[in-house]
Amino acid sequence: MLKHQSYYENKFYEFIQGTSSARLGNSLYSDINNKTRFDVFYNKLGVSFKTKNLGEINFFIDNYTFNQFYKVAENDAAYIPNKKYNLHNRVNNVGGQYEFNRNKWDFNILLQNAISNQPSSNYEVFAKYKFSDVNFIKISAQQISKLPDNIFLFNVSDYDNYNWNTTFKNEKISILKAETKNKWFEASVQLTNLKDHLYFYNTAERIDSLVVKPFQYNNSIQYLCAEIAKEIKYKNWALDNRVKLQEVQQDDKILNLPYLVLRNTLYYTKPVFKKAMLLQTGVTINYFSNYYANDYVAVIGEFFVQNQTKVGGFPVLDFFVNARVQQCRIYLKAEHINALFTNKVDYYNAPNSPFRDFHIRFGLEWNFFK
Repeated sequence: MLKHQSYYENKFYEFIQGTSSARLGNSLYSDINNKTRFDVFYNKLGVSFKTKNLGEINFFIDNYTFNQFYKVAENDAAYIPNKKYNLHNRVNNVGGQYEFNRNKWDFNILLQNAISNQPSSNYEVFAKYKFSDVNFIKISAQQISKLPDNIFLFNVSDYDNYNWNTTFKNEKISILKAETKNKWFEASVQLTNLKDHLYFYNTAERIDSLVVKPFQYNNSIQYLCAEIAKEIKYKNWALDNRVKLQEVQQDDKILNLPYLVLRNTLYYTKPVFKKAMLLQTGVTINYFSNYYANDYVAVIGEFFVQNQTKVGGFPVLDFFVNARVQQCRIYLKAEHINALFTNKVDYYNAPNSPFRDFHIRFGLEWNFFK
């Protein structure tokens, strides 16, 4: 069997500033207009062989072509090394995939390597045993050698400090994960090792300056994540609980994450109006412990590592109502209710980025065909 997959994607990022900011450094113009356009064209051609007893084998070759264009005035050329304004690249991969499904066992192996000038690879394997359609245990492993994202390699801006043309090694990511779902709970444990991790950091010496540059961390970072979920039901009531614990081992504070993340939903479900409508209403509480969240710099649209300000440590309370009548669904959600009666200055999801205030969402969804 022959298989073909193709897609085209076009997007852009634009940063407009009526008056240049001294905090970001020198600029050629008093008004800033940075625009980046990104085009991606992907093609994948493969052939598969499937047998009843041995499973399915796939072989493929793909082509990933991207072009990144920067809007630059002619007299900006002095800013850019070698007068380079565009970034073009093409990556070709060859690979194979083996899938085996029999009785209660699922196996999957994926091997993929680049054959272009820029080496990259992706190796994945998992084994899954199904006790039933909804109860299973699964173990997976993945090894990735990932090309640096374009923003780390090349950027053009009206600000002097935000022009660079760099070279970095591939990021290496190793993942080992175990997960299960049964009648008692859902749970997963994931161990990730990051090598040559890429990140942004503010290099400015003055507190009122912002000079964010790309860097590569040569040491290893170990990330451990454990998550468990359990839904408890009693008659028309249900309580859905999700808990995530995260731990990072590193010599320097490069990857910062909250240690605890909670999501709890208490809701009530009942058919009403002689069972013509199914009504569901409840409340959701979200919480994450305080940590050094990455800050945001709008001129490049990226987050950068900071170790001065902690955010988090506060709950967010939402109230919702869902109703369904045949193919029609109506929903209402009041988000961040506790902002009405608590100190709003404490709510941040990133340094210098306040959390959303109280607001209401309302929607109607109507499916005309079943």
